[in-house]
Amino acid sequence: MAIGANLSDLGLSGLRAAQIGLATTSHNIANAGTAGYSRQRVELATATPILEGGSYFGTGTRLVDVRRSYDQLLTRELLTDTAAAAQDRVQHGLASQLDALFSDSATGLAPMLQGYFDALEDAAADPSSGTARQVLLDQADQLATRFRTLDSRLQQARADVEGNARTSVDRINALASGIAQLNLGIVQAQGMGAAPNDLLDQRDELVRQLAEQVAVTTQVQDDGALNVFIGSGQTLVMGAKASRLAVVRSDADPAATGLVLLGSGGGGVEVTDQIRGGALGAQIGFERGLLADAERQLGQIALGLTDAMNAQHRLGMDQNGKIGGDLFTALNDPALVAQRAQGHGSNTGEARLEVTVDSLTAFRDSDYVLTYDGTDYRLVQASDSRVVGMFADLPQTFADEGFSIDLAQGAMAAGDSFTIRPAAGAAGAMRMVLSDTASLALASPVRGTVSADNLGDARIGSVSATGLSGLSLADPVTLTYDAASGGFLVGSPPGGTLPYDPAADSGSSLTLSVTGFGDLAFSISRTPADGDTFTIEANRGGTGDNANALSLSALQDSGILRQGTATLAQGYERAVSLIASRISGLALAADAQEALLQRAQASREALSGVNLDEEAAALLQYQQAYEASARVIAVSNELFQTLLGALRG
Repeated sequence: MAIGANLSDLGLSGLRAAQIGLATTSHNIANAGTAGYSRQRVELATATPILEGGSYFGTGTRLVDVRRSYDQLLTRELLTDTAAAAQDRVQHGLASQLDALFSDSATGLAPMLQGYFDALEDAAADPSSGTARQVLLDQADQLATRFRTLDSRLQQARADVEGNARTSVDRINALASGIAQLNLGIVQAQGMGAAPNDLLDQRDELVRQLAEQVAVTTQVQDDGALNVFIGSGQTLVMGAKASRLAVVRSDADPAATGLVLLGSGGGGVEVTDQIRGGALGAQIGFERGLLADAERQLGQIALGLTDAMNAQHRLGMDQNGKIGGDLFTALNDPALVAQRAQGHGSNTGEARLEVTVDSLTAFRDSDYVLTYDGTDYRLVQASDSRVVGMFADLPQTFADEGFSIDLAQGAMAAGDSFTIRPAAGAAGAMRMVLSDTASLALASPVRGTVSADNLGDARIGSVSATGLSGLSLADPVTLTYDAASGGFLVGSPPGGTLPYDPAADSGSSLTLSVTGFGDLAFSISRTPADGDTFTIEANRGGTGDNANALSLSALQDSGILRQGTATLAQGYERAVSLIASRISGLALAADAQEALLQRAQASREALSGVNLDEEAAALLQYQQAYEASARVIAVSNELFQTLLGALRG
């Protein structure tokens, strides 16, 4: 009787095992450069032994499985680090482009601002010079053009964000579809009792590529299908079904890029606020963060320049003897007023709001959201959710914020909301209004004179006009000192007595209001004699006067922005510094995240990557095993032939 298994069967089991090992090792070698491939290993076990004669005899070997080298925790870490590294890398690139736009002397605002104020100083030095006035007009026009150019570049950046988002969304949808198809094949394969290693690797690689576009989380079902989620748990892939992302206009901000997740039934849910990580998260974060901040600050600078320059220019007199008009597009131009309130896409009411800027010095570095619950309005600062106010009707003025809101048309319905951007459109709408050098109001519209008959040493100075109606001072205003009444008798208009105590009021600012003209501001210094007379009159023929030019030039050093604490140049420097600091932070974050990603990749490679030296050694081992098993079969055959020969003999 034979002892144990047939010797030939033992050799055949070893031969089959060696063949499987050779095939698996060759497969590893062939896929050493395949992205996402996991090294496969043959798992063998001894075949069931046979009990014979009181002892167990081996029957060879059997194949248990061909397993891939895989660790779920390492894979999750790789997905997380891939999404974060892609987001930081893309955002750093976008911020660098913005920094180049704002800080470069060829495209930035700083050189144009300086050139404009230099031209103002030159015009103040020689206000009657036609050349100096023309240079000032040219510089003002170039400054306005630079504002529009910067705004155009920022709008192009928004368009680029939308275009890049569409590219990412197309890639995401393609990857999601591929994962769903692989899920179908994997479920079918595992239903037959085996793990399809190559399909699993392909699916993991698609998920990794998906993480480069958007942060994802995954969950494996009992049947082997992989569910993929984005955002705060929105389902992108569920088994063999894939949802689709689409780029739309955001409901909350019609000017911004929005993302909608479309289900298999066709319904869509906006998920813009939930998207994080990857190239898509970087684009959305950049648009809603740094890009929006840059637009807002550029708009505030444009408004600050417009408001300050127009207000001061309207206090001057041009070469035609007329009160000055606006230099730049009006602060509350109707087109700007309408742009500052954007209704949300989900609004059901027909309201149209108008936002009027009242005070630039009160502006804050934030947008606002106005909501209506059917009874009350609620205005909230978007940057920190600070409640500015709750009220029952419109219009409303918000002095601490620097603007007013009016209901221009229709009515808001319950649940409606508007985004309020007081500086919206200002840079893009900025234009030089004047085109005639003679219309530059560089002179003061009034001047003060001292009567030659005066006996005292009093002098009149700092004569200027404010709150002008746009008309010149028609009649001179005389001031005659009357010691008995302790002040000046004011000639009509406006009439009355202006108190003046030489000991207390010398050099102090005094004010008179003239109906139909405005307010006269001036000072009297020293001591007048009884009957001394001073006259304030229209500055006719004052083409060489530079009083208002000096006042315009002085605005360069005036606190116009940030609650009166920053000049125009400082406001722009802050915008540039903000971008630079963000770049620095993003660069550090990108470097740190890249290091984490490389570590995660190295950890996965150490476990799952193909080592060609190891595979070569395994190949030699299996080759020797194959030859040895073949020799066992040959020996078995020789023994069998010997046995047959003995039986025949």
